[in-house]
Amino acid sequence: MVRLLPNVEANPLALQRVERDEEATRREELRLLLAVLRGERQAEEAFVERYTAIVEYCVRALSRNRGVTEEDIEDIVSEVWLSLFEKEKHRLRRFDPARKVRVSTWVGTLARHKTIDWLRAQQSRPLSLSAEGSWEPTDTAPPPEEELERRQALELARLAMEQLSQQDRGFLEVLCSEELGTEELARQLGIAVTTVYTRRFKIAQKLSRLVETMETPQDRRLN
Repeated sequence: MVRLLPNVEANPLALQRVERDEEATRREELRLLLAVLRGERQAEEAFVERYTAIVEYCVRALSRNRGVTEEDIEDIVSEVWLSLFEKEKHRLRRFDPARKVRVSTWVGTLARHKTIDWLRAQQSRPLSLSAEGSWEPTDTAPPPEEELERRQALELARLAMEQLSQQDRGFLEVLCSEELGTEELARQLGIAVTTVYTRRFKIAQKLSRLVETMETPQDRRLN
């Protein structure tokens, strides 16, 4: 039998220290999560900063050799964070400390699931033959009712953006117009990469809440 940690296995005291360190880390992660659920802004930023590397690693590992671009990876990472913080952090509130799973492990699992869902959605798109002779996803014209819903959604999004602060609108304008990667955008704005992700999903949260307030009861039933 190969021993992965021979020094620890041969020393019960060392094993106890490893177990204590593991438990201390688990408790520290749980305290941070609870602060996030209480709505503490600094805790939210610390949470994103702490786990962004894990999320990005999981996304990249599953996307390797699948034709996924850097822009796609950034979109998936942003979707992971948005899924965790949207709807008043509903998904984060589902974390169960009784299962003795570390928050980092749980976040990584969610990131993998989100990436798999994204990859499956891409595979389900119809293919067409490009000018270079390769098969690429193609978009088909949606039915009239879907096109109408799309136009209505775009109008709601436009109205919601008008209600954002000037700072948030400015950030979105740079994000959409400059076509910069996350690292390049962070350098241009003089902020951390994790702050870019934080601002992206926070603004997305605001837009989602604004759209919900503008939707009619009939719109909500359709959704």
